[in-house]
Amino acid sequence: MSFLRVAVSLWFLKELLFRWPVLEILYSSKSFLNIGPTPYLASFPVNIELLKENYMLVVYAALALLLLNILGIGRNITSFLLFLIFALLYNMNNRFTNAGDKMSVVLLFYLSFANTFSHFTLFKRKPLSPAIEKLYNLVSNLAAYSIIINLCLVYVVAGFAKLMNPMWQNGTAVYYFLNDERFSIFAAGGKHVKFPAIILYVINYGTVLLELTFPFLVLNKKSRNTALLLCLLMHLGIYAFLMIYGMSVIFVLQYVMFYSSEELIAWSKKIKALFAKRFRFAKK
Repeated sequence: MSFLRVAVSLWFLKELLFRWPVLEILYSSKSFLNIGPTPYLASFPVNIELLKENYMLVVYAALALLLLNILGIGRNITSFLLFLIFALLYNMNNRFTNAGDKMSVVLLFYLSFANTFSHFTLFKRKPLSPAIEKLYNLVSNLAAYSIIINLCLVYVVAGFAKLMNPMWQNGTAVYYFLNDERFSIFAAGGKHVKFPAIILYVINYGTVLLELTFPFLVLNKKSRNTALLLCLLMHLGIYAFLMIYGMSVIFVLQYVMFYSSEELIAWSKKIKALFAKRFRFAKK
């Protein structure tokens, strides 16, 4: 959970900095684009025009909260304010959001209730009274399970959506995605991309099957590593060839939730030992 807090905060920081040159176009009242807020934000008693006139205050507040959250300063209060500020920012524009944005904001919401401050903090957390600590751990565990359940549901819903789509049904969806220059690096300049049909069919139907069975595979210890490895390869392919970056990264970051802290610490020690062994000559 601590790793996820830092990793997601760094991801948001990267997204904000990458979008910096177009922030005025996306969120300002001076934008030449007539872009309104989402229906969710419009339903609240919020002065949208005032927000747009002072959009940089929202952005600077987001930057400050990101840095505080990375350092673990302010704990859950900072985490919840971070969720609110990005929910506000992303809902100021009803068109410029993608699946990665939506998933990441939901993830911020769950993390704001969790104890993500056992590691990677500037100051150590002082223990609470036994009764409050027990309640805090319960809420934190519920938040962790919520992240896992949410990820499983997203995969299953995506699988069912593909199952209802005629192109995925007849096995041609991957072919058309690879030949759409809006997504595929192979199709740049109007090039025709052709792969062996058997490979396209395997990827097409394999993706649908993997998404539909993801909860059953990942919750079974015997098949967990295989399922996550296949999903990692799927997202690497999406990232590299279909140029869908944000969604791929934010999905993969959540895979750590399927392993205990002890398992992750043990793996990190093995990796450190492996590197120490490989570069032992540098110490001489």
